[in-house]
Amino acid sequence: MSILEKINEQINETFCVGISSPAQECANKFENDICSNDEINFRIISFLSCVCCILLVLLFRISWNSWSTIETSKKRSPQSQRISISKPQSNATSGRVEPLILCDRQNNITYLDHAGATLYNDELVSKLAGLLRENIYGNPHTSGPASNLTEALISDTRRKLLEHFGVNDSTHVVVFTSGTTAGLKLIGESFEWTGLSKFCYHQNAHTSVVGIREYAIRKGASFECIQNLEEFASTLLERDSTGLLAFTAESNFGGTKADLNIVSKIKTSSVGSKWKVILDAAKFAATNPLNLSEVKADFTVVSFYKMFGFPAGLGAIIMTKDAALDLTPQYFGGGTISVCASEINFKRYHQNISKRFEAGTLDFLGIVSASAGLDMLNRVGMKTIQDHTFVLAQELYSRLDRLRHCNGNPVCLFYGNHHLRDKRKQGSIVTFNVLDDSGNMISHTEVGRLAGLNNIQIRTGMFCNPGASQRCFGLSTEDIKNYSGQSEGCWEEIGLLNNGTPTGAVRVSFGYSSSSDDVDIFMQFISTFFVSATKECCDAVGDKPITLGETESPIVEAMYLYPIKSCGGIRTSQWPLTSSGFLYDRNWVLVDSEGKSLDQKKLPQMCRIIPEIDLKTHTMTVMAAVENAPAPLRIDLKANKKTLSDGSFRICDRLQNGKSMCRDISSWFSQVLGVSCTLVQNVPNPNRSFANRGQLLMISRSSVKWLTEKLKHQQCHVDDTSFRPNIVISGCTPHAEDSWSNISIGEARFLISGPCNRCPMVNINQKTGKQDRNILLELAKYRRTRSHINFGQFLSVEQRRNFTLSVNDPIFIVQ
Repeated sequence: MSILEKINEQINETFCVGISSPAQECANKFENDICSNDEINFRIISFLSCVCCILLVLLFRISWNSWSTIETSKKRSPQSQRISISKPQSNATSGRVEPLILCDRQNNITYLDHAGATLYNDELVSKLAGLLRENIYGNPHTSGPASNLTEALISDTRRKLLEHFGVNDSTHVVVFTSGTTAGLKLIGESFEWTGLSKFCYHQNAHTSVVGIREYAIRKGASFECIQNLEEFASTLLERDSTGLLAFTAESNFGGTKADLNIVSKIKTSSVGSKWKVILDAAKFAATNPLNLSEVKADFTVVSFYKMFGFPAGLGAIIMTKDAALDLTPQYFGGGTISVCASEINFKRYHQNISKRFEAGTLDFLGIVSASAGLDMLNRVGMKTIQDHTFVLAQELYSRLDRLRHCNGNPVCLFYGNHHLRDKRKQGSIVTFNVLDDSGNMISHTEVGRLAGLNNIQIRTGMFCNPGASQRCFGLSTEDIKNYSGQSEGCWEEIGLLNNGTPTGAVRVSFGYSSSSDDVDIFMQFISTFFVSATKECCDAVGDKPITLGETESPIVEAMYLYPIKSCGGIRTSQWPLTSSGFLYDRNWVLVDSEGKSLDQKKLPQMCRIIPEIDLKTHTMTVMAAVENAPAPLRIDLKANKKTLSDGSFRICDRLQNGKSMCRDISSWFSQVLGVSCTLVQNVPNPNRSFANRGQLLMISRSSVKWLTEKLKHQQCHVDDTSFRPNIVISGCTPHAEDSWSNISIGEARFLISGPCNRCPMVNINQKTGKQDRNILLELAKYRRTRSHINFGQFLSVEQRRNFTLSVNDPIFIVQ
C-alpha cells in the first residue's frame, strides 16, 4: 500500500466512523476524485506538514514561557511577595508623596499618630498567621522539637535586631522586654547606684526616662535635669562623679533630634568609663537609621509597635556586654537563674546575659512577628523611610505655616526645629497649637475632639513629656502643682489654664504608610474649623443670625427635667422651681463600680431609660424602651429606707456627695444597661443638683431651627431634646440669649451664668440612641468660641422663694 493510500485510510478511519452507508459512498467517491490527481494529493500532504510544524513551534513557545515564569517566581524572595511595597516615594510630575508600605485596613480613618504606634501591614499579619499554621512553637524553657524551633527563631531574631542597628553579638546583647518603658525600668532598678552616683536626664525626656530617678533617690544618689546636652558633655570632665546619663534621640513631643555625636564624645573622654549612657530610641528608631557601632550608647531601648506596628507589648534593650556588667538583677525567676536553693539565700544567675534579665517566658509568638517586621524595614530601608516621613512633615509644616486668618494673623504656633529644614535636627513630627484670629490659644482638647469626629487620628496633650511641655508652654512648677488636682485623669485635660496658658498641644506624626493625601485631609480639617476666612468671622462669633420671622418678645415654649442624669427627660407644661433648679432635676445619677458617673457618651442607650414622676403620690416610675426590658421600676420618693450609704462620687470633673440606693433598685439599671452600676441620690443641697454646671439650661427654638436649616441636606435629626435643655424659649432671634445678662420668668429672677460648652452628646438622637457626628461638626463651624462650641445659656436662680414655672410664661430681659 502506497503512503497516499495509508493516509487516505487513516482519514477514513478518523472522520468517517459512524457515517451511514450512503454518506460513506459519497465520501469514497469524493476521495477517488481527489486521488485521481497525484499532484493535488502531494500539495495536501505538504500543507498538512506545514500546519503540524507551526503547531509544534507554538506549543514549544508556550511551554518555554510557562517554564520561565515559574523559574522567575522561584528566584524571588518569599517575603517580597508578601509585603505590599510602593517603591516610588514621590510622583515626579505632581510632587505627590505616596505610601512606602500599603496599609489598606484604615477604615476611612486618616491615621496621623505614627509616633504613638505605627500601622502594621496586612500581609505582615498574614505571614505570621501562615507561620503559626505551618509550625508548632513550644515554650523555649522546655526541651523538645517544638521548643527547639522557638529557641532557634528567638536567636535568629536577636541576630536580625543587632544587624538592623549595625552591631553583632561579639559586642552587644539583646534583652527582650515588654517595651521601652519596661526596658528603662529594668536598667534603673538593676544599675549599681551609690551615694556618689548621679542620674542625669535631658529636659526633653519622656516620663519613662524621668522615672528612673526614683531608683537613684532610693539608693542615695542624686539627679539632675539637663537643659543643654552639649554643655553637659563639655563640662563632664570637670565632674568628679560617676553616673548614668539618659537622653532621647528624637523627642516624642516635637520631633527635635539630639546630636548623637554627644554619645561618642562622652564615651571617648577620660571619664567615659565612669558614665553609662542610655539612648531612648523609641521614636527615632521607627523612622531613622541608627548605627550603634558609631553611636556607642551603653543601653539603647526600643519598642517594636512603634517600629513596625505589631506586636504591641514587645521591645528590647540593646546593651553592650561591658555595660551589662554594671547591672545586677533585683529579681530572679522564670529562667533568669541556673540554680537556686529554696531554704537558704543562694542562687546563681544565668551566664547568658540576655536570659539573666528576661524573667518569665518570653512573648515568643510576638517574636515570630518581630522577625518579619525587621525583614520588612530592612527591605524598604530606614534611610528611605527617613526621607519619606521628613518630606511629609515638612510639607504639612509649610502649609500650616502659610495659613492666615482674614486679619493676617497666623493660625498655628509651632514647637520644634521645622524651620531649619534639616532632617538631622527635626524628625517626622509636627507639633503645634491653634490660635484664633485674636492670637488666643484654642484648647488642644477641642482640636482633638473635632479631629476624631472627622475620622482623623492625632494625638493631643503633653505626650508624657513634662520637660518639653514646661519649656514650650512656659509652665512653672507651681502651675503644675496648683492645677494637678483639677482633673481626674492627666491634668492636661484641663486644656487651658485660667490665664490662657495651654496644658498641651496637637501632634501630627508620619510613618511609612503616610502620604500627601493625609496632609491634604488634615489641612482641609484645620482650614474648615479653625481659620477665620471672612471679616464677619473675625468680628463676631459665627455667621450673622437670620431672623426666621421671630420678634423680641420671648416666652417659655417648652420645659423639660431629667431626674436621672444622662437618662431620658420628662416634658411638662408646668413644674415647681426650687433654689437649685427644677424639683428633682438631676437628683439621681448612675455610677460605675469605681464611683464614676455614667453618661451617654459612654452608654448612648441611657437615653432609652425614661422616668416619670407623679408629684401627687411622690413616686418615680422608671421604664426602659429596650428589648426584653424588665418591668417598670417604682421608687417611693419619700422612703429613706431605699438608700443604703453615704459617699463621695466622681460626677464628671468633681467629687460630690450622694446616697447609694438599695441593691434591688441598682440591679434594675444594671440589667437594662448591661453594666454593673449603682443609682445614687443627691444629698439635699440648696444650691446644686448633679447637673454639670448651671442649675438650669435655656435654649431658643429659633437657634434649633437655624441649625436644622444648615443640616437639611445631611438628613440629620435635630430637635430641642438634642441639647437636653430645661427651658426652651421662642419669640427671639437665634442665639439672642447670648447677649442677655438677667431675665425674669413670672415671679422668678435668673442670672445668665454663661454658655453651655457642647460635647458629642448632642450627636445622640434622644429617642433612638443613634449618633450622627455631623451635628457637632456643623456647630463647630459657626458656634465655636476659642476652645468651646457653645449652644444655649445656663441660668442660676437668684431668688430663694419657690415658684412654679409654666409654658407660655413671658420672659422679661433685664439689662
